[in-house]
Amino acid sequence: DSGNVRHVNQEKSRDYLQDSDDKFLFTVNTSSGKHPETQVQIGHTKVNILIDSGASVNLLNYPIFQQIQKDDNRIQLQKTNARIFAYGTPTPLELAGEFQATVTSASGTFKTAKFYVAQKKSKCILGYESSSSLGLIILNINTLNPVQQDHDVRRIINKHPKLFEGTGNLKGREVKLEIDPTVTPVAQTNRKIPHSMKTKVNKKLQEMREEGIIEKVEGATPWLSPLIAIPKKSGDLRLVLDMRIPNTALARRRVQIPTVNEILQKMEGAKVFTEVDLSQGYLQLPLAEESRHITAFSTPEDGPHRFTRLIMGASPSGEHFHEIIHELIKEVPDCANISDNIWLWSKDRETHLKRLDQLLTILRTNGITLKLPKCSFAVPQINVFGHIVSEKGIRPDSTKVEAITNAPHPTTASEVRSFLGLTNYCSRYIPDYSSLTFPLRQLTKKNVTFHWDHSHEKALQSLKNAITTSPVLAHYNLTAETKVVVDASPWALGSVLLQKQADDNYRPIAYGSRSLTDVEQKYGHIEKEGLAIVFGCEHFHMYLYGRSFELETDHRPLEHIYKAKLQSKPTSARLERWRLRLQEYDFHVIYRPGPSNLADPLSRLPKDGKEGSKRSNMEACADRYVHYMTQAQTPNAMKLEDIQRETLADPELQQIKQNLQNNQVYKLPKAYKLIAHELCITDQDILLRGDRIVLPNKLRQQTISLAHEDHTGMVRCKQRLRSKLWWPEMDKQVEERIRCCHPCQLVSKSPRPEPMEPTKLPKKPWSKLAIDVCGPFPTGEQVVVLTDYYSRWPEVKILKSVTSKNILDWLLSVFATHGFPDEIKSDNASYFVSTEFKDTLTSWGIEHKTVTEYWPQANGQVERFNQVLEKHILTAQAEGKAWKPTIPIMLLHYRNTPHRMTGRTPSSLLMNREVKTKLPSFEQQTNDETETRKKDEEEKEKAKKYTDKKRKASPRNLEVGNKVLVTQKHRNKFTTKFHPDPMVITKINGTQIVLKDKNGTQHRRNSSHVKLYQEIPDPEEEIQSDRKHDRQTESREENTEATQTETNQNTTETEIVLRRSTRNRKQPDYLKVG
Repeated sequence: DSGNVRHVNQEKSRDYLQDSDDKFLFTVNTSSGKHPETQVQIGHTKVNILIDSGASVNLLNYPIFQQIQKDDNRIQLQKTNARIFAYGTPTPLELAGEFQATVTSASGTFKTAKFYVAQKKSKCILGYESSSSLGLIILNINTLNPVQQDHDVRRIINKHPKLFEGTGNLKGREVKLEIDPTVTPVAQTNRKIPHSMKTKVNKKLQEMREEGIIEKVEGATPWLSPLIAIPKKSGDLRLVLDMRIPNTALARRRVQIPTVNEILQKMEGAKVFTEVDLSQGYLQLPLAEESRHITAFSTPEDGPHRFTRLIMGASPSGEHFHEIIHELIKEVPDCANISDNIWLWSKDRETHLKRLDQLLTILRTNGITLKLPKCSFAVPQINVFGHIVSEKGIRPDSTKVEAITNAPHPTTASEVRSFLGLTNYCSRYIPDYSSLTFPLRQLTKKNVTFHWDHSHEKALQSLKNAITTSPVLAHYNLTAETKVVVDASPWALGSVLLQKQADDNYRPIAYGSRSLTDVEQKYGHIEKEGLAIVFGCEHFHMYLYGRSFELETDHRPLEHIYKAKLQSKPTSARLERWRLRLQEYDFHVIYRPGPSNLADPLSRLPKDGKEGSKRSNMEACADRYVHYMTQAQTPNAMKLEDIQRETLADPELQQIKQNLQNNQVYKLPKAYKLIAHELCITDQDILLRGDRIVLPNKLRQQTISLAHEDHTGMVRCKQRLRSKLWWPEMDKQVEERIRCCHPCQLVSKSPRPEPMEPTKLPKKPWSKLAIDVCGPFPTGEQVVVLTDYYSRWPEVKILKSVTSKNILDWLLSVFATHGFPDEIKSDNASYFVSTEFKDTLTSWGIEHKTVTEYWPQANGQVERFNQVLEKHILTAQAEGKAWKPTIPIMLLHYRNTPHRMTGRTPSSLLMNREVKTKLPSFEQQTNDETETRKKDEEEKEKAKKYTDKKRKASPRNLEVGNKVLVTQKHRNKFTTKFHPDPMVITKINGTQIVLKDKNGTQHRRNSSHVKLYQEIPDPEEEIQSDRKHDRQTESREENTEATQTETNQNTTETEIVLRRSTRNRKQPDYLKVG
């Protein structure tokens, strides 16, 4: 490919190497003469940039910088003292300054990088470090592949081409996991996969199905583990399972694994060495059919699947893998393995090549494949768990003690104490330790001014040399009890690997520490301590993998977080990602306070140089995971930049971030303090709770509107927001906002009706009447019904035409018999509200009252008789009779039947006598009005309780001046339940409410027809209301305090008079003598 890098010129002219801060730009030559260019995103701006593998810096021209700053005003140009030289020129470039920004490649990989800005027009250049970190280039300088270098090795490898292709599949053997049947299977809840990753996840699952690594599950799945999608630096995905719960049911297989010392002893005298690395080692071992169900997991679209191969994360996988590989290679002389590491050694080259060919043949015939770039063939020395083995012997790996030897000079008495605390742990192994440390201990005394001189420097160097000698670092032993001690400070991580020796004392095996990057320094304290655990395990991976060990930390919450509990509390996205990363290690976390933590000094002595800026794949992967989650959880109609900008402008969130970074959890607001272990800060300065964004205050109401734009219900709206976002009292704010949604109020259900208010029995018969019209009937007639509220006596008139005059004529004939009543109640029909009807009743001395519109229940007495009348007419029709002649007979029986509410017949209550009917009767003289009223009240109270319970009635807290929505007549499918224009209550009379619309028109309605209108409060009015409330509260507190003071003073001045109790005294019965 003509675009590949062919040659890098790295010769530097001594004429311009004048300062250690000088930077250089080189020329990248390609066979086509074209320079490799790509497009990256710097901040929020996409920039076409040249990849320069020989450049030590990143360079932009000034117009490009202006565009970047315009898109993101947080990026500011800083002064710089750096000098940048083009290749072969002695004159430095003229620089405008420097700045730092996040640069993102097309694959989604990102990092924080420093850019220099040139004054004059120049090409934009991306240097080697940034290009390689983003995965844009891969250079192998001064390193040749052994296959190309060694013809004999190349000849052997060419005999086995299939050995280096794809993922292998072991032939003739399966792994059977021992599953405890007494452990109850657990089907865990699926982890939500962001929509942006689902396509990649489905594609990866399809690849794994095609390779036979997974298969679809048919039938029930008692075990179900969450599927976790982790983005790789290359843009691909790694799919893993959270096996913490299934591991409780898996029995460990105790396999005799050789110690490192045993292997090193066997290598004595060897001159040629080989190390091979298996391609996706565990996935090359088939899993037995009866063991596959415990690896079941659910996919986003294709249902449950399970693994057909041994998976990483299952606790017995390491032992099974080591045992099987050992069985394969045991026929090869001078060959050994620990788990997936295979070593071959020989005393001469010829023998070694024969055994190498034998080893590769065995692996190929058994279906095992290797990863060629990670293999070393026929080399003169090899690294075995930190020991460099060659024909000259065995020496320790110098990087093991680099953390201590590269520690900088202490600059304060506190740093001296930290360094001495570390070396004191090893004092029993250092000759003349007290003499060596005497000058340094003088600096730690009180009232001594710190001054570093030659004696202190000499003591420091002597102590470092003594610490790194062989008596200090013990040999690693696979069978000894192992402990890793970790700690984190605001700027560094530290870890120590220790093992128990024959004298029952723990001795250090290796040290490790590194500085935190700028991004990592923003982490909360719990995340820094969690990162220290990950760093310790990853740093000592060669010693810890495949064995049980103890991990010691001085941060107590991590002890509980790393316990495998099914109902464990959620943690931050980073902690969850790191916990999944470490599930391949078998360890338990214990807490030990900071002063007794051995790694504490290492974390407080950061190394010089740039090691802190180099991040492991694990850490970069964790940040990419958080980055993906942040982007995936951002609402579609809202940009991530908006959240980032408002988060930086939100004083509360900024204070929370500062408290987390300074481990000041006690200063967090109450709502955040309870979830402090779930909070983390992304590299975009966005606060996360778990995998949900903590939204700034300014964007919350806008977000609720976005979530409710389809006017879904309150529960669905809250579920929608909870899946991506969080802020304090989010549910409460959502409920308040949806209650105030005008369209939702128009179509929502009516409120519950108010409790019944039974009509009181009138003082005398025929004083209060109710009138209504029943019909029309199919024959064209309508029936006018008149009833007495006291006696329930009904009068009926059949009319062909119902008019006010016809009704009044009939009423006059009735009143001629019974007299004029005091009051008549009717509905609002036109013949009842006409001027003629009202004036006539007034002339008769009768008060006319109408019920509330659209509420016939208010005239329930006559409405109930209408039901009796309609039933009688229907039964007459069913018998084939003419219904009109039967009405008088029906009235006769009704008037002479005891009414349920009063217990008396209407005729006896109205006329004080019983009317003779066809039924025999015995004349009784009973006219007890008190008993009648009592019976009426009791029956009405029973009816009220039954009806209120059935209708689930509840009192309405309506007041004059309230805005309400009023039900409207249903016209078609598009008619809302309530009228869109609110009305104002002007008068309340029981359940009858008088309303005024926007035009000033008065309306009467029952309280069941109205609903209190919820208005969205004005933020300014809320602030003024809160201030007024605070002033009133303060005033009340001052008055209370003043009253209390005055009371106390009066109490002090008043003389206290003692008196005897005035309680009546009574002699007990048992003392009374008869």
